[in-house]
Amino acid sequence: MSAPCSRSDRPNPKMLPASSRPATLVRAASLSLSHRFNWTAGLPGMLRLDWQHSDPVKFIIRNQGVNVTSNNIDTLNARIGVERPTWQLYLEGKNLTNSNGVTFPGIFGLPDFRVAPRSLGVLARTQF
Repeated sequence: MSAPCSRSDRPNPKMLPASSRPATLVRAASLSLSHRFNWTAGLPGMLRLDWQHSDPVKFIIRNQGVNVTSNNIDTLNARIGVERPTWQLYLEGKNLTNSNGVTFPGIFGLPDFRVAPRSLGVLARTQF
């Protein structure tokens, strides 16, 4: 019969070698919704929404004194338009939430990498 392990009997994760430490889970999620329909007879349309989420990521380089963290980021993209066999025309919005989070913190004198700012536009495609 063995006694349950008390808190003081458990190893301190910080005292373990790097290869023995528990991995940190980074959560990321995405959801896409798409719908095809007809604007009028013979004029097919489409609508698409894309949402993405990512948790912060920690970057540690011990021998360089680096210990930085990215941001929690949520973005929403949307596209609506017409899709013909030889041409397509869309209204498009990227990063509609206007997230401004750091995706990769600047280290070694480099600037922070951030999510691209909100953009709205028209996208036209053709085949020739």
